[in-house]
Amino acid sequence: MKQNIRKSMGAVVALVGLMMMPVDVRGQQPRESSELEAMARTAATPEEHARVAKQYRLRAEQFEAKAATHEAAAKRMRIHPNPLAQKWPSANSGAEREVQLALQARRAAQENYKIAARHVGLAVETDHAVN
Repeated sequence: MKQNIRKSMGAVVALVGLMMMPVDVRGQQPRESSELEAMARTAATPEEHARVAKQYRLRAEQFEAKAATHEAAAKRMRIHPNPLAQKWPSANSGAEREVQLALQARRAAQENYKIAARHVGLAVETDHAVN
C-alpha cells in the first residue's frame, strides 16, 4: 500500500515538473530577445536571415499559444464567475484581465510575424544580390 502511494506521488511530482517546463509549439525554443536582436543586426547571408525569420516565427507561435490560453481562461471565468462578484463587482475583473493579456499576446505575435516576413524578404534580396 505504501509503495503504491510512493509511486503515485513520484508520478505526480514528475508530471508537475514536466508541466512547469517551458514548452514550445514545435519542440524548439526560440532564442532570448537580446540574442535574437543581435542575430538580426548581424545577419548578412540569406541563411542567417532565414534563421532569424524562423526564430521570430517560433516566438510568434508561442505568443499565439499564450493568447489562446488567456482566451480560454477568460471564457472559463465568464462561464463560472467569481461568487463574490454579486457583492463586490470589482472582484470579477479576472476575465477582463485575461482578455487584455490575450490582446497583448496577439499584438506581440503580429509584430513577430512582421519581423519574420521582413527577414524572409531580406533573405530573398540578399540571395538575388549574391547571384
